[in-house]
Amino acid sequence: MLYYAAMAKPTSHIPESDVFRVLDLRPSKGDRKKLEIIHAAVDIVGTGKLPTTEAIAKKLKISTSHVVYYFKDKDELLLQMIRYVIYLVQRKVVAGLEDNSPWNSQLKHFLTATLDWAYEHPGHLIVHYYWFFRAGKSAKYRALHTEFRSFGLKRITAILMQQFPHEEAEVRARVIQEFLTGLLVEVGTTQGWKDLSDAKTHAIRSTEIILGKPL
Repeated sequence: MLYYAAMAKPTSHIPESDVFRVLDLRPSKGDRKKLEIIHAAVDIVGTGKLPTTEAIAKKLKISTSHVVYYFKDKDELLLQMIRYVIYLVQRKVVAGLEDNSPWNSQLKHFLTATLDWAYEHPGHLIVHYYWFFRAGKSAKYRALHTEFRSFGLKRITAILMQQFPHEEAEVRARVIQEFLTGLLVEVGTTQGWKDLSDAKTHAIRSTEIILGKPL
């Protein structure tokens, strides 16, 4: 189990310009403060707490009115928090994918890089659980979740189309995506997956069963 108190590895190596682009921010003083607030919200959710205005203000040692000044709409802040974490996991997964590598190597990387992210940044995984909760209650969060899953489905389908017809590749890709989502829930909420290598082995073996062929 990835306990709430586990510390995530630093993400300071990520180009700041990329983060600003993804979040539609500018490298201005005001938008830097927005990013600081977003980081605080991620850290708070990652410890299993709610990202209230009061909690964010306390963490940053600023007034609550200061937080509201930059994010008058609470949903805007929470959606930006989620977009930031989405960017981090997509960057982790896509960065190592090479279009000219064999399909099975690409798929293995997709599976193992996703699990690497979950173990390296357990707090970010908790943000995803919080996102699931919000998506069940709000169309805004559901739309973003649909977009995110659509991106992942297309990525897996593109890999499998090197081995299967398009329709079959998409069906198998959806099953793999649903399996991986379930595994990420188990990894972070049960005591059955303390070892990363065991989770990776399980992911690869299960995917081989879904595909009916070895990776």
